[in-house]
Amino acid sequence: MGPDPIAMSGGLDEGWRDIAVPEGNLGVYLVGPTGQGPRPLIIMLQEIFGVNKAMKVKARRFAQAGYRVALPDLFWRQTARLDLGYSPEDRTRAFGMMQAFDLNQGVSDLVNMVEPLKAITGSTGPASVIGFCLGGKVAVHLGSRIEAAAIISFYGVRLEQDLDLFATIDCPLQIHVGDQDEHVPVATTRLLQEAVTSKPDAEVFLYPGAGHGFFNPLREGVFDDRAAEEAFQRVLSVLPEPGA
Repeated sequence: MGPDPIAMSGGLDEGWRDIAVPEGNLGVYLVGPTGQGPRPLIIMLQEIFGVNKAMKVKARRFAQAGYRVALPDLFWRQTARLDLGYSPEDRTRAFGMMQAFDLNQGVSDLVNMVEPLKAITGSTGPASVIGFCLGGKVAVHLGSRIEAAAIISFYGVRLEQDLDLFATIDCPLQIHVGDQDEHVPVATTRLLQEAVTSKPDAEVFLYPGAGHGFFNPLREGVFDDRAAEEAFQRVLSVLPEPGA
């Protein structure tokens, strides 16, 4: 499937582009301010539900702050441009997609995507990497393999398996988790906090009363406006300034 036309909406340009990687074309949904000129690039990595409406809403929030945001289709090798909701049927399918996802292959695809993506977007300097849920884990893996401006993981799953990667990261690292997260136990979050105590640019934030998906405004049952805003401001504090 070829790229969609870039649509203009609310001062933003957005649409799908295909980027060639060694074994095919990886779809990337791009969102950014209208007009030309360099902008810092954010690579935003999806939850298990694909590049869906909720992920595009998150991308627009950062784009409105002045960034160019790229949403790679992590599941392109399984089902291209997957867009799921949160019904029981969609959740079952999403968990199946996550279980079938090859992490090492997926990260290699992203590594091969980075330089062509920067050329397409006209971005200069290292990209920042922000991920949610499964994407929160992928963000740490990708950020450890590229030159990154910052690495942000929102409720990344099974990060306790990746503590060795923390030592290889030399840019700001933030991990955001709610203390009611059913997929990231508080004990795991404490383990992550201990693992970064010797890294001055790394922080693990725990949000009282917040659960998994607290940054997702389209999930009324889990969205936490207070925690989401606090986390958003913390993320902005370590991202390159759009005008810099």
